[in-house]
Amino acid sequence: MNITREQLGRTVVACDPAVTSGEEADDSGIIVVARGPHQPETCDLDSCPGHGYVLADKTCHLPPAQLSRTIIATYDEAQADRVVAEANNGGDYIGAMIHAIRADIPYSKVTATRGKQTRAEPASALYEQGRVHHVGGADPGEPFPELAAEMETWTPDASWSPNRLDALVWGLTALGLIGAQGAAFMAAWSKEIEKHPSGPRPLPIPELHPADEQTVCKCKAPRYRETADSIRCVFCGGEKA
Repeated sequence: MNITREQLGRTVVACDPAVTSGEEADDSGIIVVARGPHQPETCDLDSCPGHGYVLADKTCHLPPAQLSRTIIATYDEAQADRVVAEANNGGDYIGAMIHAIRADIPYSKVTATRGKQTRAEPASALYEQGRVHHVGGADPGEPFPELAAEMETWTPDASWSPNRLDALVWGLTALGLIGAQGAAFMAAWSKEIEKHPSGPRPLPIPELHPADEQTVCKCKAPRYRETADSIRCVFCGGEKA
């Protein structure tokens, strides 16, 4: 995919920092993602609010001070607009350390209030819609293989944490591409329900049901879309109980 830096808009460096340091600590996920133009060859939304473009994966295994400097270097290299980082379990140290080094860097902390699978569902939906593109990396034919591997293999019962995936979710959220997307989000899920009546779905997307199946929604956190003859959940297609 040919896209220039001038075509991209808001750019963020998103970080899922490791809670501890040392050999046994998790990696700290660092993903650079930008908001950019609609790509009609992959997305058929009638009213598309924009696409996400993954530009870099700088995930590392470093102690806090070096991690903070890596984030700052990534921010400068990407000409980013903001740094966002998860602040759960003591992770807010990142903001303090970044500002101790460079006080002028725009920084926002994000706090996880839901599980990783629930947080990842809207991001996975964007991929289903053809609205996220991996355009950087050393190998243009297979950009960011480690990120792709996390996306393909992580499950909620896994013993390891998907740090790259978590950083990606925070980045897409900070760009406004998931969350309150309104009509575009609802329209996309309506099409998904129609195109995929049933069957296995790539994690973490729940199984979808056909729009005419009289199922009752049992999602823990449903989102409903009102149609001409019913009110249905955009995640499972079931009717509002």
